[in-house]
Amino acid sequence: MIVLYIPAYVSSSNGIRIWYTFAELCHKSNIQVRIVCYEQRRNDHSTPSHFSDEISIQYAGEGDITISDADIVFYPETIRDNPLHAKHCVRYLLNNPGVLTGKAISYGLSDYIVVYSNLIAPLFAMHQCFIVNDDIEEISIFRDVVKKNKCVFYFGKINRRRVVRKFRDATEISKSYDEVDFITRAIPASRQAALKSIAESRLMISFDPLSNMNYEATLLGTPVILMDDSYDSMRFNMGSYGLYAGNEVKSVSEQRDDRAWNSYWQKIQMQEKDVTNLLFAVKQHFDTIDQVWRYRMAVRINNALRAVYDWFIATIKYAAIKYSNVNTYEDLPPYIYLCIQNSRPNMKLITKREYTKLYLQRRMYRWFKNSKILYFLAYPIRKIYKRLK
Repeated sequence: MIVLYIPAYVSSSNGIRIWYTFAELCHKSNIQVRIVCYEQRRNDHSTPSHFSDEISIQYAGEGDITISDADIVFYPETIRDNPLHAKHCVRYLLNNPGVLTGKAISYGLSDYIVVYSNLIAPLFAMHQCFIVNDDIEEISIFRDVVKKNKCVFYFGKINRRRVVRKFRDATEISKSYDEVDFITRAIPASRQAALKSIAESRLMISFDPLSNMNYEATLLGTPVILMDDSYDSMRFNMGSYGLYAGNEVKSVSEQRDDRAWNSYWQKIQMQEKDVTNLLFAVKQHFDTIDQVWRYRMAVRINNALRAVYDWFIATIKYAAIKYSNVNTYEDLPPYIYLCIQNSRPNMKLITKREYTKLYLQRRMYRWFKNSKILYFLAYPIRKIYKRLK
């Protein structure tokens, strides 16, 4: 049996949705699969309507988790060790280890390492399994939306050290558009509203180099400028159709390019076979490692080298490139937040003097609001002021 040790389902996270798509593909391949969530059940943890009822889901705190020696446990890159104490472990890396957690993975001696795409460091990886979520019906609704002279900014995961400087460059690009919209992981509230806003825009400026929203924008016929160049997103498995680096603004073509859509359709048709090949390779790996000592020693050396490499990534390469999620505008740096709040619907930068004034007003308001002592001390002053007035 395949056991997936993953978070609870969240519709706004493409990475989590990929795991549940992987579970469905395993089920379609007639492989027994079980999901073990390391989070407790909440009301907003509801699986997709098309998700198979035959796939069992066990949440944290809902009884003991039993794993047999024959079970194969899949861990994401956010899990550092082996919490289920499984004999057979597969590390399915959807991101470079350490980028989100800041910690390297402690690989087991027989772990099978699988990377998700070309953007994940392939060094010492044993397999690559790239799959996509089947959103054809949802995206098809908005592919024929009439374009406006509109530009949309997308903030998903941002590097706070770089985003302000890149935001100034993006503002210059947006000046030629009549309307500017701002999208985060939670704004607008529904995924359909976000897709509609992107579909009716002529350009999307993204500050998240790893978001699937960039790719979905190209499926909607909206070109994307990637302002964060921390990752070489042009090496994406599905091609770079409609994706442009921040220095390629003059090369952006607003003419619709259906190559992204065609490759997306072809990938969905063949990914069940890709998952079947992965599961066959995993089974062959654990069968061989128990029988051939030379292969067993080679895997141990490989995993040890990968652990050192992940440590380098987590502690040195990405130590200064930390990403934080942006759910609301208040999660943005203060300068960008104030620019957005004071310049909608059209985008314009505020001066340093305006920024200082607005920032102090915002800080003082929060200070007085959160301090009950100051509030009660100010009460008699307000009374005297009203009488004098």
